[in-house]
Amino acid sequence: MLIILATILLAALGKLTAEGVASILSGVAGYVLGGMDKQQQGSDKPAPKVVE
Repeated sequence: MLIILATILLAALGKLTAEGVASILSGVAGYVLGGMDKQQQGSDKPAPKVVE
């Protein structure tokens, strides 16, 4: 969340170009979506059995 806010702030101050903003935001989106994919794959596995 901090990266998104910093990107917006830097763009508003004119320190980042539109291409820079798009690159940063697409990288964050790819990271988030990639993490969601790993979570979904992990939920398909059966729960481990507990031996008592």
